[in-house]
Amino acid sequence: MKKVCKRCNAELQENQAFCPSCGLNVAENFSTAPTNISEYNAVVMNNQKKPKTMKIIFGAIVAVCICVVIIFAVNESGKTSLHNKLMDDEWSGLSSEGDTLLYLDFSDDEIDYSGFFGILGKRNVSTLDYEVISKDKISVRGQEINVKFSDDGDTVTFAPSFIDSRSVTVWTK
Repeated sequence: MKKVCKRCNAELQENQAFCPSCGLNVAENFSTAPTNISEYNAVVMNNQKKPKTMKIIFGAIVAVCICVVIIFAVNESGKTSLHNKLMDDEWSGLSSEGDTLLYLDFSDDEIDYSGFFGILGKRNVSTLDYEVISKDKISVRGQEINVKFSDDGDTVTFAPSFIDSRSVTVWTK
């Protein structure tokens, strides 16, 4: 059998280190040319299997990449939706004692928390930093808060509460 380059099938001399046609290091990348039809068929079949395997591997890598992009896009879309719903309007609720009307006003990354204190009127209690971390969760003061909207979107529930010790607070537009 003759020695041939695996890349371009050029005929090689016994002592050549590189293929004269394509430059491949043939010291480790050569095969012997078939001398009869059965050897030729075996070489052809072997060479045909490799590209199919590479196509399958490449296809699998592309599919995984597409799945990752879709998951990321859906997650970001959900986070944006929650962010927009929270910023849609000012939310009002009652204090844990039930005697003070409270307000939450969401901006890009802050919550203005205020209350209506009788003759003093509406006063800012504090400003809290927050971050939307998923389609139904925010983080306030390092605590994960579950967020759930009513079907009509006019009521939002935070669990646990981030303004007092209650396990749940309900706010309306």
